[in-house]
Amino acid sequence: MSTPKNHKYDFSEIILRIMQAKGLKYEHQVAELLGFKRVAFSERKKRNSPPIAEIELLCHKESINTNWILCGEGEMFIDAGQKENVQGPAISTEEAALLAMVRGDKELLRDVIKYTEKEKLLKTLIKEQQKKQAG
Repeated sequence: MSTPKNHKYDFSEIILRIMQAKGLKYEHQVAELLGFKRVAFSERKKRNSPPIAEIELLCHKESINTNWILCGEGEMFIDAGQKENVQGPAISTEEAALLAMVRGDKELLRDVIKYTEKEKLLKTLIKEQQKKQAG
């Protein structure tokens, strides 16, 4: 799922929804789940700066509706048939690992996401062209 650049999220509400979806009792469990140390997570919360890439990755892994986590809209969980429509194209394990690695470098993260989206678009276009030529 791609998120609007200027959209303002309520990180406190996002944390509560993650806790609800995962059955967690404490915010530090959310921090650990998203790969953050308590202090860094607390600072992000104070700045109302949710880690969107990590949240989207969690949603992808757990079949949680990203729109529900970020905005409180829709159903909490999605079924496999809805997964692609709600969260965007599925990502591979390698892509997920790369996203986790570049978490601290927002510019690099944007470049990786753009490259991934372009690569998938190119593959789709190639498949469509092959179908046209075969049919």
